[in-house]
Amino acid sequence: PPARPLRTVPSGIVADCSKPADADLARFLATVPDGATVRFPPNACYAEQNPIFLNDRRDLVVDGNGSTFRAVGDDVATCRPNWWIQGGSGITLENITVYGRNRTGWDGPRPPVVVEQCEHGFTFASTQGGALLGSKAFDVYGDPVSFEPDVRKQDYCAVPPARDIVVDGFEGVNAGRTVGITDGERITIRNSHFADLYDAGVDLEPDLACEYVKDIHITGNRFGRYRFALLNTYSAIVPSDHSGGIEFSDNVTEADPTTCYPPVDFIGAGSGGADDHFLAGVTIARNQLRTLAEGVILERVHGAHVEGNTMARDAGAGCANPDVAPGFFGLVLHDAHDVNVAGNVLQSGPHGGFDGDLSADALSTGVTRNAG
Repeated sequence: PPARPLRTVPSGIVADCSKPADADLARFLATVPDGATVRFPPNACYAEQNPIFLNDRRDLVVDGNGSTFRAVGDDVATCRPNWWIQGGSGITLENITVYGRNRTGWDGPRPPVVVEQCEHGFTFASTQGGALLGSKAFDVYGDPVSFEPDVRKQDYCAVPPARDIVVDGFEGVNAGRTVGITDGERITIRNSHFADLYDAGVDLEPDLACEYVKDIHITGNRFGRYRFALLNTYSAIVPSDHSGGIEFSDNVTEADPTTCYPPVDFIGAGSGGADDHFLAGVTIARNQLRTLAEGVILERVHGAHVEGNTMARDAGAGCANPDVAPGFFGLVLHDAHDVNVAGNVLQSGPHGGFDGDLSADALSTGVTRNAG
């Protein structure tokens, strides 16, 4: 194939974070053709008051080359991802570091106001195909990285989810929210590190009509502190027929738990009625989980495999889930069906432990156990 055109960011654009450069960068990016590679000067620093937009671009590679993008100004109440990829396809970002406006992060007030929560590090909005490689996001009010529908379209049923995107070697630390996937399909997050997230570790939350999460792969990541659940799927607001195919494997929690929620908390949409919508197809395998409560809760899930996880529990007064049988269990099933359990290891800390490995309510069917 022919060589990709290379466009280098001009040295005339201020690159020492002394004054905002987003307007100059926007003018330059508008001159870059689709199918090109954009390369920033090595280790440059750009102050930005507005997002760096990539709107409806095609087959574009952005090599940050170690550059930093630092949000400046006092207007924190602005819904503004620092890098905002809207629409388009085949977008690769690599070697970029973002600093948001949330200097308190983990120690900040809870919750941040809604418009502040929109300040993400990187957002892929209905983008079809792409990658975020070797990049970092610190100090954002919202999510270090998020996947959502294109907000330029008022009818979210008319736009596709963010799709076919890989996040690899990412670092997201000190954020007011979580890693958020509200509308995504075939999303992979791997080999990354997340810590000091004020909400969940990863939140799969389709909460508007037509949003869904499907074929999501969270593999080989390290997690520090978080305040909700390490992996949370909560879609009880809007039925999400298409959601499912969730893999959470080979992840490690590296910090003591700070929450009474279980590390993995999956809830399909509904409230126990005939119109319930189940998450279909869940794999939770070979994770090292720390907890003050249960290890894994699956509610309104159809087709799950829970294998080879290590669940370490320490004492946590009042952390038992009131919706299940008294006590602490490695795996709790509520209205869950066709669940296979194999080779999980329950460990106790110096002050606590698990009462049992499995609690399944009367609504749950097709539960099988294997040795491993």
